[in-house]
Amino acid sequence: MTAQMAENFLQAAAAGLLVGAIYGLMCVGLALIFGVMRVINFAQGDIMMLDNMLAAHGRNPYEGERKIVVALGEMCHEEAQEAQVSATAYQL
Repeated sequence: MTAQMAENFLQAAAAGLLVGAIYGLMCVGLALIFGVMRVINFAQGDIMMLDNMLAAHGRNPYEGERKIVVALGEMCHEEAQEAQVSATAYQL
């Protein structure tokens, strides 16, 4: 076993332990919320995904034209989205 293989193994083991710890904390949070409120919190997975995306993009920020992704829709420019929101707000 070479030194590079040992280093790769240790890095993979540390990464696995950290990911497992994150999943464990998420499970403890779900169990706590369900135990206290008797409600299944489906938003916890969404919050975890957003936190992970923010952490990933914080290290390597996106530089370029910003676009907004609409759920189950197509990508659109931010100006078009703001115009649609303001037009809808005035109709109410």
